[in-house]
Amino acid sequence: MKVLIVGDSPDFEYEFLSTMAGRFDAVYVTDGAIHKVPSDVEVSVVCGDFDSIDLQRAEFERPGVEFVALPDQEMNDVEKALLLAEGRGARAIEFVSTLGGNIDQSFANVSVMIRHHRRIPMRAYHRGTYVWVISGSAHDPAALTFECCVEAEVSIVPLSDAAHVRAENLKWPLRGEVLRAGSRGVSNKARGGSVVVEVTEGVVLVTAATRFEV
Repeated sequence: MKVLIVGDSPDFEYEFLSTMAGRFDAVYVTDGAIHKVPSDVEVSVVCGDFDSIDLQRAEFERPGVEFVALPDQEMNDVEKALLLAEGRGARAIEFVSTLGGNIDQSFANVSVMIRHHRRIPMRAYHRGTYVWVISGSAHDPAALTFECCVEAEVSIVPLSDAAHVRAENLKWPLRGEVLRAGSRGVSNKARGGSVVVEVTEGVVLVTAATRFEV
């Protein structure tokens, strides 16, 4: 089951939701974001601590939608939605409207991806760019493959002190080099077609400029 999780970013992705939401098996909306979701988007679940939602209005406007109160203050609403979806059988997660706006919230939501990415495939979409977190080791390498058009910008940003990375089909390929914070993994260019990024040590954030492809 492929699940779309919708955050409440001030930089809300109306176009993505209207265009792409129907391609997912379920749409989970966090808390007050339900008041922004276009009315033609079929929502499966609204969840969170409900501190920023007009619950009575939302229940009236969205009959048949399940509302799940998750008051745990040790997690943000995006992480709660992720764990709820995973517990109900999600096998792939996509986040939208979880980045942009408040920088602290964006970092917190990236941290959710860092914490959970090894258990379930996931990525986030923000303004024409997809974002992944991948990590690996010599005994358990991880690889990511995605499609990009020619000259699309691709960045590979270390999230650990050092990351051993191989990347193919880029203008400046990486052949097992060690990337460190601030190094040359940023602002690479795709040659078109399938880009492969493999991590054999460390944690990296990968971004790729692309459009609505699921």
